[in-house]
Amino acid sequence: MNPNINTNLAAPVSSHFVSRAHAGKWYGRECVKQSKKNRMRLILLKMTLAGLVFLAGCVGAPPGERPAFDRWSAISEKGYSIHNGLENASLERRELPEQLPAVPTLHDYLNYAVTHHPAPQAAFYEWKASLERVPQARALMDPGLNYAYFVRESMTQQSIALTQMLPWYGKLKAGGDAAMENALAAEQRFEQARQQVLFKVKAAYADCVLLVRSLAVMRENRRILADVKASANARFEAGKGIYADVVRAGVAVAQAEDRIRSFESRRDPVAGRMNAALGRQAHLSLPWPETLEIQPLPLMVDESRFLEWLAQQNPEIRAMGHDIAGRRHVVDASRQNRIPDVMLGVEYMDMVTMRDQVAVMGTINLPVWPGRVTAEREEALSGFSAASRRRVDRLQELEADLRLAIYRFQDAHRRVVLYEQTLIPMSREALDAALAAYGAGEVGFQAVAETQTALQELQLTLERAAVDRFLGLAELERLVGRPLTGDDSPSVTIETP
Repeated sequence: MNPNINTNLAAPVSSHFVSRAHAGKWYGRECVKQSKKNRMRLILLKMTLAGLVFLAGCVGAPPGERPAFDRWSAISEKGYSIHNGLENASLERRELPEQLPAVPTLHDYLNYAVTHHPAPQAAFYEWKASLERVPQARALMDPGLNYAYFVRESMTQQSIALTQMLPWYGKLKAGGDAAMENALAAEQRFEQARQQVLFKVKAAYADCVLLVRSLAVMRENRRILADVKASANARFEAGKGIYADVVRAGVAVAQAEDRIRSFESRRDPVAGRMNAALGRQAHLSLPWPETLEIQPLPLMVDESRFLEWLAQQNPEIRAMGHDIAGRRHVVDASRQNRIPDVMLGVEYMDMVTMRDQVAVMGTINLPVWPGRVTAEREEALSGFSAASRRRVDRLQELEADLRLAIYRFQDAHRRVVLYEQTLIPMSREALDAALAAYGAGEVGFQAVAETQTALQELQLTLERAAVDRFLGLAELERLVGRPLTGDDSPSVTIETP
């Protein structure tokens, strides 16, 4: 046998067996690779599901966010009721008055003020700013995009990675809830600013009315004194009177005119205060009211009921309640700071000599510094305690203010009834008797002047008491956060002690 032929025949047989061996090894490696790929796919699926769970817990809108935005939009587009404020903001279209009418009512003044005064406008936009912080607080951080290009020759030419930090489930929700409570507190502060402006307008309006009514009383007093002076002159010329009465009458008329001029000089300062309350420049002309627009008060105060309204509806107290709720959510968030956050990512690598690679990444931060975590929690708890105690303190102050306002209102109402029904009618009778006696020559001018002066002071005191009653009612409405007169008011009665 030719050995060369045998050699040639043996070579292919050996190569064939070697190829089968290599194929087996290659198949085994491919199986291992496929198994690894399957495990990686399973890991990727689990991480994706975990990420979805995190996202579901992070991006949910807090309760009340949409209604709060709707209330703001309704007020921004349609305006709001003077008396009902936020509650009926979306019920009807309300045109904003650009100018006061020639003969404005109290309603005209109030409606103009709440739509032009800068204080509620500023609080209105502070409310909007707080609302816009809510979606920021509950939103995820911006994802990170990383690109690398290898300038030296390497197995990898370039890579790109996308990462997203995912706070632990509930962290962003707590932050969003805290921001929502802050927005609700800002809404109540807007309502508080609105009611403060309404009270300022009512106070300035009462000053205007008091000035007008006081001038009317003084002019009537001057007219009576002028008539008595003319009578004194006639009596003196007829030889029935004395010159001293003529002089006294002239002095009394001059004093009355001086007092009228003094009160008339107050018109500009009082008008300036009214313009400021309306949100206008102080020098602008002002249509003046002449009467207090207030119905006779069939009112009876139930102090416990008023205290209940104060705690439940006063906008300042309600704002503090939302502040406390927001602090509570901050405490919840601080307790979760000891739980690590997760960062998920995916990286694509452009390989030079191999197939391109894809890597899935997962990173967690390690809150290993207990001092910082404890300090954050204690800070949140202290803030919550401080907010709670501030509300208790302020509520006690407002309760004392409410009791004082009830006393002032009842005292003013008592004085109005006393002067209207008893003192002024008796003083008028005394003046009529003094004038009759003076005409008959039974008394001198001094008796008439003293009686007329007493009547004038009683009338001025009545006007002051009526204004005090009006302001007392306005203060009660401001404190309890609801109207006490009008069609929308509850059935309440304030009885005089």
